[in-house]
Amino acid sequence: MLKALEKSQEPNAWQQLIYALANTGSPKARAALQKLRNSPDENRRNVATNALQNMRYRSPGFHHYNMAQALVREKKYKEAVEQFGLCLTMDPEFSDALAERGLAQMHLEKYAEAGADFHRCLELDPANHLALTGECLTLVLSEGKWEEAIRKLEEGREQHAANFIFQYNAACVYGRVVERLTKEPESPARNEQLTKHRQKAFADLKKSLEMGFGDLELMKADSDLASLRGTAEWDELLKQTPSNPGPRAPGARRPPATPGN
Repeated sequence: MLKALEKSQEPNAWQQLIYALANTGSPKARAALQKLRNSPDENRRNVATNALQNMRYRSPGFHHYNMAQALVREKKYKEAVEQFGLCLTMDPEFSDALAERGLAQMHLEKYAEAGADFHRCLELDPANHLALTGECLTLVLSEGKWEEAIRKLEEGREQHAANFIFQYNAACVYGRVVERLTKEPESPARNEQLTKHRQKAFADLKKSLEMGFGDLELMKADSDLASLRGTAEWDELLKQTPSNPGPRAPGARRPPATPGN
């Protein structure tokens, strides 16, 4: 089927092949569909995305994944981690479960475990934007490797340029970098970096809002952005943002359960 799909140009034929691949549920099929999801052909991208979603629904671990998501919404992060773990026991290549367990681990301040989940997710699905920004956050928070975090973030930026959740989470990464830099001894070089990365944070945050991110409740409470609040740029950004935001955006990081994260 993979060889036939590579050669197929007839829309009906390749659509049937894509869904047939999804029905196999195999790791090779999943990898092929993830690759197609980044195709320059918009139609193939959309069909591959839908096929991957169908494959996820049929995963033996989906019930636990669904339960874990509900627990995250209730801020029961420890219980959510357990359910994500059960999902991954039944389906070790359920990449979304790895990314979202990593986020839950971050709420519990288990940065090493979170980083391992994000890293494994990116091995399975290099296009997972939550795992990319999550890994960058863990690099800053747990290891202080903010320069490496920025490099990884910028390497993946083009791929996710049209995703407002990525833009918001990128602002969170830069927000944590700014927080880190404010703790370093003052110097002209440090001040230059601080200004540069604060500007990057606000540029990403503004872009996310322009593209459709409307969760002001999250933005105002998110500790990843704490280093930006109380500034003239922050006040100006809020003035320019509609007072009636849209629905809470799925996939964006939530405020932590504890002040430390």
